[in-house]
Amino acid sequence: IAGAATPGGPVVGFSIGAVALKAGGGPPQVIAYVVAWALFAFQRVILWEIPFMPARFVWFRAAVSVPFPFLAAAIAMAIGKP
Repeated sequence: IAGAATPGGPVVGFSIGAVALKAGGGPPQVIAYVVAWALFAFQRVILWEIPFMPARFVWFRAAVSVPFPFLAAAIAMAIGKP
């Protein structure tokens, strides 16, 4: 939810991810945050997607994309284990 609620462009999203890593956040959690931010940014959905695309398509895209942050974090955890 934090990724989707973060307003701003790539400078903001990636900067928060970098700060989280430096502060001791785990790579899988930061990857999940960045993927969620890229897929579900609320301001982008409200300001750009819903006005230009049918709402049904936007909600379908969001529903189909829900597992991706979790999947990305799981893959990062699997790859990161020695």
